[in-house]
Amino acid sequence: MNLYTFIPLGAFLVNVFTWTYIYAQQRQTAVNRAYLRLSAVLALWMFNLFLLWSPIPDETVMLLEKITTTVGFAVVALFLNFTFVFLERPKDIPYGLIMAMIAAAAALNMTTNVYVAGFVRYHWGVSLQTGPLFIPMVLCVLVMPMLFALYLLYARLRCVTDPNTKKQLWLLIQGVGLFFVANVVCDFILPHLFHLKDLVRLGIPAGVLEAGFIFLAVRKYNFLSIRFEEISNALFRNLQDAIVLIDKDGRLVQINDSAKALMDFDQDNLRTVHLQQVFEHYDVHMQYKNHETVAHTRRGTRIVSLSQADVKQYKVEVGKILIVRDITESKEAQAALYAHQEQLEHLAGELAETNASLERKVLDRTMSLQQSNEQLQREMGERTRIEAALAAEKERLTVTLRSIADGVISTDTRGTTVLLNQVAEALTGWEQSQALGQPLDAIFDVLDEKTLQPCRHLVEEVLQSEAGGQQVRHMLLRTRGWERAHYCCAWSTHPGAGRAGAGDGLGLSGHDRHAENRRGAHEDR
Repeated sequence: MNLYTFIPLGAFLVNVFTWTYIYAQQRQTAVNRAYLRLSAVLALWMFNLFLLWSPIPDETVMLLEKITTTVGFAVVALFLNFTFVFLERPKDIPYGLIMAMIAAAAALNMTTNVYVAGFVRYHWGVSLQTGPLFIPMVLCVLVMPMLFALYLLYARLRCVTDPNTKKQLWLLIQGVGLFFVANVVCDFILPHLFHLKDLVRLGIPAGVLEAGFIFLAVRKYNFLSIRFEEISNALFRNLQDAIVLIDKDGRLVQINDSAKALMDFDQDNLRTVHLQQVFEHYDVHMQYKNHETVAHTRRGTRIVSLSQADVKQYKVEVGKILIVRDITESKEAQAALYAHQEQLEHLAGELAETNASLERKVLDRTMSLQQSNEQLQREMGERTRIEAALAAEKERLTVTLRSIADGVISTDTRGTTVLLNQVAEALTGWEQSQALGQPLDAIFDVLDEKTLQPCRHLVEEVLQSEAGGQQVRHMLLRTRGWERAHYCCAWSTHPGAGRAGAGDGLGLSGHDRHAENRRGAHEDR
């Protein structure tokens, strides 16, 4: 067995380890993806060399040699692409020209023998025989692109002020530079210019130097992106709050799904976005904790809460972690709550004012009712007093009327009898209990003394008389019963006076003239 095959095999395994380690970081950035592609093709290049140095049939060696050299062209192209992506350099005309030359060289190599004309077996393995365009193609497709990429890296190194980034770039330049020098010296200069044919071709296995320096930059200085192994990947992906990882220049490195939904960003264009364009008054150097600000996204303006802290690895600050919480709905709900609270306070004030007004009205009404009740009580007392006085007066009047010698009859305005004294009862033959309510003409049956004609409608005559006052008439009274005995009486009629001064009835008072004459004759004797 050819022990020299372990050289490319060992380089292959080291490169696979570096690729696996970086892939396990799960850093979905354009720089990481570009390097993973480069590392995978570099590992394939070393594996092809391992096959060439293994005992294989001659029929497959030529094809495998062409494939191996073409994969080498792809390694150069991918390294140049990685350099542009890492430096965030736009892919300009020189980049396009170099990529076109590499593609043309790969096509010529696979279809013609202008680069690889054959192969030669040595004790350590197989080496190619150069074609007529070998040297020009090496210079144009391998040397020039690599030197251009190294120049770009070195130019960035000179203008970077961050010491951690300087160390990353320096390790990258060292690894790639050593790999490039070893490849050119061992595979081109020594065997083809100095004709040291038996020298072992260590150019491709020297890629282990590039892999080793890259691994050292990743482990020691967090090359390629911020390390966040301490943060749970599941939490990072599924957290409702937006999480943004930022480098020291304030550019986005990684965002979770919530941040993509909130800010409507794509993972591939993160490096072109500056957070100062997204958040108002944002400063990458500030430490935020629940800082409220406004975010401008493609979906509109949102109110967010920012919390920002440093991210350190191996005591080296590598960037920031920014947690963004969308509080737009919360703010709107809070504003609505405040509005409703103000409305309720206004309604409560109006209700209190209305209640006070009602209490004042109730108090005023109560006082008015009390005054009315007091007035009513006074009026009722006055009425009771007046009624008692009237009753006493009536009693006195009744006693007086019953005690006088004349007969007295009183009617109302309609001529209805309302009072008879005892003398009138004797003259008319009607008791008061029987006469009350009877028409005057029914109980006071009188004739004119001269004409002997019935005297009717005395009430109307007296009330309608313009003379007023007392009127004395001599009439014949026919008494009820006693076969209608006749009395010759003198009666005086006068209208009654009401409380308003108007007539409210008729009053008659009279006496028996014959009885009076008899008493006078008796007194004369």
